[in-house]
Amino acid sequence: MKRTKNYIFLTTLLLFTGIAHADITKVVDILKCRDVKTLTSNITEDVYLRKCHDNTYTIYTQPGARSKYNGVCGPTVATALMTSYCGKAFNPYDAQELGYFSDITPGTRPGTMESSLNDLFRENSRYCPRGRWKVYGATDGYQFLNLSLNRMKRGRSKSEKDPFVVFVRSKNKDLHYFPLVNIYFVQNKAARVRTLTSTPGLSGADRARNRSQWLRNRKLITRAQRPSESRLTNQPTRVTRDNISQCRIAVNDYSVQKVYTCSNLLKMMRAANDIYGLSALYKDYTYIVFE
Repeated sequence: MKRTKNYIFLTTLLLFTGIAHADITKVVDILKCRDVKTLTSNITEDVYLRKCHDNTYTIYTQPGARSKYNGVCGPTVATALMTSYCGKAFNPYDAQELGYFSDITPGTRPGTMESSLNDLFRENSRYCPRGRWKVYGATDGYQFLNLSLNRMKRGRSKSEKDPFVVFVRSKNKDLHYFPLVNIYFVQNKAARVRTLTSTPGLSGADRARNRSQWLRNRKLITRAQRPSESRLTNQPTRVTRDNISQCRIAVNDYSVQKVYTCSNLLKMMRAANDIYGLSALYKDYTYIVFE
């Protein structure tokens, strides 16, 4: 009987956890960005810089990972940020090959993300504004959103707003980084969302064998898409319980810009600390800002 009760409890817990995080894959818009430049490489592989409707940047890479051990989300986020702040882009695979954004963990710890961003900005001080990247944590979602609203207006970057990094759980147990590029409010209160689906990407040798076919099929994007929702003419200065249903967050994820509801992004940030014991290391909302 005790074993049966434990089984029922664990099953219920797993079901509840799945339900609690089911909507982290919900997105309002997925917007294409236009091709602007090829970032060539003599040591890894070429990737493609894209510019979005709001003058922020994304990186188009072949799906999958060159390494089975370490993804490339950290370096691609850094490339997007450096292009926005410094007007200078680098190849994220080259950065990874040269040891940036690498540590003993599978992926990149927030502390490693912070130090690698600072190294790149310091080494390119001729182009980059003075300042430093720093990891922060918050326990209150509204506080995080409102601090971010104000921080993004400082005008340090060449984009519409000053982007920064957020640490999220994107699906299942996948941890991920986004460059958060905008927080704004729309007219409609009920967001029409869709569920993201994905298939496992090739990695290692399988991915390398598929590269020539991927290059042949690659399509040049000449126009950046704009969000489907109309913005409020008078943008609120704070996120509150009364207007959070109209609050949207834009992030650049590899080659596209995604728009989430503010509530969903907060859930994605909280979910990042629900696994691997990360809640003992980080607060509910972990982010890295330039100041």
